[in-house]
Amino acid sequence: RLSTAFIRNAPMMSPWEIGLIHRGVKWQTLNIKKACDPNNNSNVITLAGHAPTANWTSAGTSYTGGDGAILDQIKMTDQCSTYGKINVNKLRSCDPEYNVTYDKEIIRVLFDQLRYDQQMQDFYANSTRDATTQNFPETLDGGTVLDINANLNTVVNNMTSSDVLYTSRAQFLGTSLATAFGGIDTDGDTDAAREEIIGKTINLLCAESVAPTQIYAVIVAQSIRDVGGFQRRYDADNNPQEKTDCEIGKMDFSDDKSVCFDEITGEVKMFVTIDRDINTGRMTVRRIDYLE
Repeated sequence: RLSTAFIRNAPMMSPWEIGLIHRGVKWQTLNIKKACDPNNNSNVITLAGHAPTANWTSAGTSYTGGDGAILDQIKMTDQCSTYGKINVNKLRSCDPEYNVTYDKEIIRVLFDQLRYDQQMQDFYANSTRDATTQNFPETLDGGTVLDINANLNTVVNNMTSSDVLYTSRAQFLGTSLATAFGGIDTDGDTDAAREEIIGKTINLLCAESVAPTQIYAVIVAQSIRDVGGFQRRYDADNNPQEKTDCEIGKMDFSDDKSVCFDEITGEVKMFVTIDRDINTGRMTVRRIDYLE
C-alpha cells in the first residue's frame, strides 16, 4: 500500500498534480521544480533543447536534472488557446513600456494570498464549485497564506532583471525567475512548497515574444539615370517641362512636381520574408518572391 505517487481518479485541476505522478523510479515522483537538457543534466534547458535535431535517444533527465520540460507540453482545458496569461517577457526593464509600479501590481495579483503547504484534499475542496449554487467555498482551509508584500520588491527584481528573452515555460525554472518561485517562501522553504507554488502559478504565465519573429516586407528597387544641367521632359498632357539646373545625386522635379527629370529605367517589386531571432535580434532573409 506504500507509494510515492498520488493520482486522483478525476481530471487534473492544476499543474501541481503533475508533480505527484511516479517517475518509474523507486520513491521518485516527477520533479517540476527544474528543467535541464536531457543530454546534459547540469545545463538548464534552452530553445535548442526542443529542436528536432536534439538527441532524444538519451535516457532522459535525472531527478536532480528535473522534469520541468513537461510543463511546455501540457494544458489544463480542452481549449486551443487561452487569454489573459502574464507574459514574463513584458515584465522586464528592457521593454520600452516597462513600468515597475505596474509590474509590482501584476506580480502581487499572481502570488498574493496563494496557499502553500496544503493537503491535496483541501486544495480540491477549495477549488471546486458547489454543485447546486456553482459558487466556490467562502472559507478556504489548509496550508499557509502567502504574504507577498514582505518580499514583493525581491520577487519583482528576480522576475525582471534577466536579459534573457524566455521562449518556454521550462526556462522559468532554471533562470533568475526560479528564485522568484522559491524565494517567496521564507518561513518554510521546502522542496514540496516550491513545487506547490510553481504548480499553482505556472499555468498563469506565458513566454510570448515581445517582438515579431517573422516579418513580411514589400520592397521596390529601381534603377535611375541621374542627369544634370538642362533637361526637357513632357508631362501627361504632352506639355514640355524644362529645368536648367538639374543636379547629379539629387532627384530633380518640375515646379509642379508633375515631371521627374531623372529617368527611371527599370523597376523590380519583391515580397520578402524575413526571420528574426528573438534572442540575438539577428534578421535573416528566408524567401524572396518577385511580383509582376
